[in-house]
Amino acid sequence: MATFIGAGGIRNYVIGKDDRPATRSRNRTDETARRHGDEQGALGLSTSLQYVPDRFASDGEIIELAKVAARYGGRLFLTLSDPKAGPYFRNRSMK
Repeated sequence: MATFIGAGGIRNYVIGKDDRPATRSRNRTDETARRHGDEQGALGLSTSLQYVPDRFASDGEIIELAKVAARYGGRLFLTLSDPKAGPYFRNRSMK
């Protein structure tokens, strides 16, 4: 059995549920937590941008965590339940 590491769980562990940007040192802590999950056999990173605290993460924060997953052969699983649900979807680039 394997699972994805939740970006929201990592963000909640490092920053909490606050709507504030991740600092450089917090990003390194995020990446360390992410790397630990990958070393334990996680399939990749998952996030759902409509829920707290995932909705507060910047594109850059998610991209950096996804890069860590990619180094271990992991995938990004991104859930957009309702792309019209709020303003945080309007400026997201899904490239």
